[in-house]
Amino acid sequence: MGYKITGELTLLGDAQFGPNGVRQYSVIEIGSNVYSKFRAPAGINTYLQKAVHGRGPTTLYVEGNFIYGVTTPEGKTYCWKKEPIGSLFMMMFGIIGLPFMGIGLILIIAASKELAINVGSNALLRQGGLRV
Repeated sequence: MGYKITGELTLLGDAQFGPNGVRQYSVIEIGSNVYSKFRAPAGINTYLQKAVHGRGPTTLYVEGNFIYGVTTPEGKTYCWKKEPIGSLFMMMFGIIGLPFMGIGLILIIAASKELAINVGSNALLRQGGLRV
């Protein structure tokens, strides 16, 4: 499972748009730390924008460099959730593709990252987070 970053969200840098509405921020400043190249899906981006204008602590829920959840200064938690079926298919094709020059390994690693995000999102939902 991922990790949490808590502090006052003071800066969201420039964002590049990627596939499926995912944004990659040049920098994010939260608390006294600066993080670069964090990614966030469109639904989470909305609440990051809200949190940067609020006062108080914000918590980011992160897997690798992907922000899948946010608790705003008002205390509401929002999380992004993707259905795991695509990740499971990717994992299956990865296992089948292992003998073929490592292509399967790439798929297995990508599927594992997506499944880890799914596990983190499920935990937030069980704690009362809202799905976006």
